[in-house]
Amino acid sequence: MAPITIADLRQRIKNELSVVDTANDTAIMAAIHDVFKYAVEHFNDLDVDAQVFVETRLEVMAAEAKAAIEALPESPEKRKLLRSYAAANGDQVNPQLHLAALAALPQSPPEAISAAEQFIVDALQQAANIIHDASSTTRSGYQDAALIAAYTSVVDDLLAATHLIRHKYCNQASNILRTAHETLEKAEVFLLDPSLAELWATGTEQQCWKELRPAMVRKRLGRDKHDPMYAHLSAVGTHASFLSFQLRSGRVADADASPVPKLIIFMGGTRVQFVVYMTALWAMYMAMSLVLGLSSAFAQDINEDDASAAIDDLASQFTQVLSDHMLPQCRELGADTSVFEEFLRTGFAGAWPGRRHGDT
Repeated sequence: MAPITIADLRQRIKNELSVVDTANDTAIMAAIHDVFKYAVEHFNDLDVDAQVFVETRLEVMAAEAKAAIEALPESPEKRKLLRSYAAANGDQVNPQLHLAALAALPQSPPEAISAAEQFIVDALQQAANIIHDASSTTRSGYQDAALIAAYTSVVDDLLAATHLIRHKYCNQASNILRTAHETLEKAEVFLLDPSLAELWATGTEQQCWKELRPAMVRKRLGRDKHDPMYAHLSAVGTHASFLSFQLRSGRVADADASPVPKLIIFMGGTRVQFVVYMTALWAMYMAMSLVLGLSSAFAQDINEDDASAAIDDLASQFTQVLSDHMLPQCRELGADTSVFEEFLRTGFAGAWPGRRHGDT
């Protein structure tokens, strides 16, 4: 089919106007509206000149419409019209559209995110394998119950966090990852001291908080009271910190040439791609930590060779995702890649919750 030209559009306008009452302004505007609606719906079928023609006319019409609305006296109707204009221009949040987007797969995600997601899926599958093997025998007691509860909770946490990362809701994903990090360390404590698993199941809220709060858990594990990763995830995800605001906002470049910086606040997920990569890295970290923790906790229920091979494969895959995907893409963004480089430099030695206890 031949492209639609400007001449075709003008002829269409003439045809529409030939059948309306030229004394009826409303009918004339409706006819013109129908032609532009047709042009927008068939935009990809227009030739280049026709596309420029339509875009130019629509921009003029939009500017005139906004000016006309702003000239109206203050009223609820004026506010509704202004919001409708903003929505049509993509400047008004539409919760229904965002919910629909969360239910759909993103189109063409960055390869680094696809690779990270595949790693998380593979790690969660190994976690599910261990949980299956451990559950194949009859288990009893507070310790087993607490460990199974903790690790299965982290599986759900990582599924939810990965979904949010996929859609760039990084603050919300960080909130979940903080919980996963906290739960993994709590599982380590249950493994070291079964009496704390019993306290977890039978103690009062006050008793559990006193003995199992994050700082106390780290103390029992012989770690520093301050955990930089936990603090970061808390600031980004759980607390309404300035850092959390920074990660979901951006500066408008050369906005009206004003000396005062102008910011745009993102709703419906961040637009800062580096933040997405960093959050995906933390999710990968938690996924590997989960596998190592499970392998230590249920070492007697798994095949050692099978588990060791799976861990080695995941370790290699983790390194490959960082070196082949995340680092190059972050460098292209001009972002600070020191965190990624540190992971590659140190490997897993002493870095993973769950590996400190047990010989896995």
